[in-house]
Formats: sequence, structure tokens, C-alpha cells
Amino acid sequence: MGIRLALLDMDGTLTTVTSPWQYVHEQLGIWEAKGLPLLDSWLEGEISYETFCIEDAKAWSDLGLNLDQVYEILATIPVPPQTDAFLGKLHRQGTSIAIISTGFSYNARVIFERAGIPLEEVAIAANELAEKDGVIVPALNVVAGDGAGGKAAWSRRMMERYGATPAETGAVGDSSADIPMFESVEHHFKVSGPKDLHLIPWI
Repeated sequence: MGIRLALLDMDGTLTTVTSPWQYVHEQLGIWEAKGLPLLDSWLEGEISYETFCIEDAKAWSDLGLNLDQVYEILATIPVPPQTDAFLGKLHRQGTSIAIISTGFSYNARVIFERAGIPLEEVAIAANELAEKDGVIVPALNVVAGDGAGGKAAWSRRMMERYGATPAETGAVGDSSADIPMFESVEHHFKVSGPKDLHLIPWI
């Protein structure tokens, strides 16, 4: 099909964890008490997506964690061998690779490094974490929904960056949050996890 660019969701697609935010809460034992109520508040329109993410990260600081400790937890998110094989195949066949994720760029870098792919040869659009006055705060580059930080806008940017048309671009994701990315290109494939990556017909 002449796919020159692959746009990839990360969480639940390249990893077995669908939300790294929830994963950190679960590892700290505060998902039911802190994480889930925040998620419900956002889904019910009581708080903005930005506030949702800010409060999520603040909950980790409230427990006394610093940024390095959060990264240590994120580093334990499982990345199965199927992901390494999939990315390696894309890289060997000369397909440009871009991750577009509402997760963390830290995990994207870990994934590429595991697969032996130089970071300067790929693109990552994801969120960052920082520490300000002792509080962990997110820098939201990719957000849910439409707008400049949405997955559709990022898909267009990546196609422009690599000089690829929608017909030359394929998108892979695992949830309805990836629909804007799917609708931006001519080829897309929904997976239920890394175990399905080998089923993509245009790879």
C-alpha cells in the first residue's frame, strides 16, 4: 500500500497498560480514593481535562513522591516483545514512525530505546512531567478531544513533517480516543493490545 508513515498510539497499543496515569495511582494504592473520583468528575464535565491532569499529578506529590520516583513507576509499565518486533520491522523497512499519545514522552523514549531505534530517527508527541516548587505538574502537549493539542491536529503535523499524504499514512490505536487520528489518514487499524500488532495488513 506504500505506507511511508506510521502514526502510533502508545498506551494500550504498544504497552499493555491503557492509562499510565491510572497505572501510577494503582501502584500507589490511591486509584479508588483519588484517581477514579477525578476521572468521574472529568467525564461528567465538572472539571476540565487540564484540571483533571493537574490534580492527577498533584495526588502523587501529596503522597511525598518526587519526579524521579514517578519515573521509576512508569518504567515498570510492561512493553511486550511483540512491540519490539513491530517497531523493528517498521524501522527496517524504512517506514517513518511517530507516536501520538496522551501518555508520557518518558515512556515513548523507553519503548524506542528498548527496540534499539535511535530517538533522532522518530517523532514523539506526548506529555511531559516537571517539578515546580516541590509539586509534580504535567505539561500537556497532547490532549483528549479536538483543538491544537488533539490527535487529529498532531496527525496533520506529523504528515507535514514527513511529507506524507493521508494515502501514504497508517494509524494504529486501541480506543475511541484514536478515532480523530484514524479519520486523518486513509489506513488505520484498531488493536486490543500489542498482541494484535502483527495482524496489521499494511505492515
